[in-house]
Amino acid sequence: RMTPSRVLAAIALVSALAVAEAHPELYSSNRCTEEQHPTSREKGHGAPTLDASIGFTMAWAAPDGGVAAQSNEHDPDRCIPAGWEIATAEFKPGARHTLTVVNPDVGEMMVTCSHGSFVEFGKELNGDAGYRRTGVQCDGKRYNTHSFMKPNTRFVWNAPDASELGADTSVVFKVTTASDRRGAFRNNQATFAANASLPPPAPGAASATPPPGSCDETNAAPSVAETGVSSAVAAHGWFMTLAWGVLVPLGVWSARYGKAPPPAGAGAEN
Repeated sequence: RMTPSRVLAAIALVSALAVAEAHPELYSSNRCTEEQHPTSREKGHGAPTLDASIGFTMAWAAPDGGVAAQSNEHDPDRCIPAGWEIATAEFKPGARHTLTVVNPDVGEMMVTCSHGSFVEFGKELNGDAGYRRTGVQCDGKRYNTHSFMKPNTRFVWNAPDASELGADTSVVFKVTTASDRRGAFRNNQATFAANASLPPPAPGAASATPPPGSCDETNAAPSVAETGVSSAVAAHGWFMTLAWGVLVPLGVWSARYGKAPPPAGAGAEN
């Protein structure tokens, strides 16, 4: 029979699944292309709609336009110097770039690229890619973010060389996001063209190197998520609701009906 302990275990399991189901990393690791993004209502989210406010910008990841890693790439709030930004929707084959996804209505993301590969910095984009904290899947073609929810989300991306591109002359990036675990999916995509002659940042330009420790001013400002109910407060409210709305009544029921009846004759006088 359904004992109180089994009821509690079932409630705990359902609660854990309800909290976790929205995270991008829980979608099948085989969903690697733009066509495999969610196309209908799924896992508690409404059917996706095109969100034109989601934008994409490309920049160099190194001051010389090369492939060397930079010391601050593990900082998701790092500033991208104006001199590194690429004004056109282009990339240089074989170079190391920074793709910024601009998402004013912040949320966790599933981002894919048709060619090239994302560099692993963990699902919170802070360099922590330890056990169960990786963000990259699909041999670098997909990146899942978790917890980091700011207007500007930066991904380091190694552009494909000519041999990988083959007959293609461009790369398609697509993002699917949701503002909360029950919000409807929103998506958008952008196409960037290969340009082997794309000029790197001008050497010695005043804007070519950000001051040490400089941060993205947009991300430094309070975001939508931070000005609303914080995750800690939301979690506190959720658990208080669970405690008073489910566990306390269950305890009362268990105390009243969950005990085995006393054996016949117990308490009778000799």
